[in-house]
Amino acid sequence: IGAVTALFAATIAVVQVDIKRVLAYSTMSQIGYMFLAVGIGAYTAGMFHFMTHAFFKALLFLAAGNVIHAFHDEQDIRKMGNLRRGLPITFWTFLVGTLAISGAPFLSGFFSKDQIIHAALTMGPAVPLLGLIALFTAGLTVFYMFRLFFIAFGWEWLPDDPRHLHEAPPVQTVPVIILAGFAIIGGYIGVGGFLQPVLGTTAEASPAEFLGLAAVTSVVALAGFLLAYRLYARDPAAAAAITARVRPVYTLLWRKYYVDELYDRLFVRPGTALGRFLDEIFEPRVLDGFIDGLVLGIGDLADDWRHFQTGKVRRYALWTLGGAALLTAYLGYTLLRTHAL
Repeated sequence: IGAVTALFAATIAVVQVDIKRVLAYSTMSQIGYMFLAVGIGAYTAGMFHFMTHAFFKALLFLAAGNVIHAFHDEQDIRKMGNLRRGLPITFWTFLVGTLAISGAPFLSGFFSKDQIIHAALTMGPAVPLLGLIALFTAGLTVFYMFRLFFIAFGWEWLPDDPRHLHEAPPVQTVPVIILAGFAIIGGYIGVGGFLQPVLGTTAEASPAEFLGLAAVTSVVALAGFLLAYRLYARDPAAAAAITARVRPVYTLLWRKYYVDELYDRLFVRPGTALGRFLDEIFEPRVLDGFIDGLVLGIGDLADDWRHFQTGKVRRYALWTLGGAALLTAYLGYTLLRTHAL
């Protein structure tokens, strides 16, 4: 589930143009990495990535908030550009966050993500496939994050003079600077012994294994970066041409594999229809009818019993005497039957 979630969300993020949606699906993908780690027993790696991801993803969301604020609540990255001059602090801190989540060497995401991929590739015969999925997803992560960076923060200016944009105030820039620092050094904050009281001693791997994997992941990250640079920084027309050629695939990703439509048909529409039925038919015709009928029935029963309340003591005494006679007869019959047995 974790590996599929990571890949599923990453492919959706590749085509999004809303800056918050790209980061939201990126978060979903990174949570998939964490669940992958837990699923294969690499609990420490999952917790480590949970910690480092908190640093650079908080940085990315806050920096994106600065951009949205500067553009007066605009979130479409196609309407942005060349923010290096207008928002220099946000520009550079967002770049740090992008490099960290991409797994750039020696930044926080490099260490935590590599631990998960290494565990997935080495823990059990059935797990390497999950490791390959995680490795491919890592390349997609680099691609869609630098796609976002090149379109929203790139060198081409789209709206107006960048001097019309102003950097966010210190209350917004200081937090992203601090988080950028943690995105750089967070990978050196070890959590290897954090779960030791629960899990015992964690397995150790050969340094050669880590170096080899680091080389592979670095190549994958570089490939994702170069592809994003080629399509969205150097020749955006090529990206448009590729999109036109694979329009069905693009539409599938843009519509998020039609999960929203499926959810709407399976849950939203039936739930709405059930609510409408309960509101328009069941409640007024069945529930209210039952309650009204119960009230009327009790009223009619009370009217019937009212005839016995005549106020005449002689009649009350007669009813009491009759009841006592019936009770005496029943008790006598019971006693006689008991003695006969």
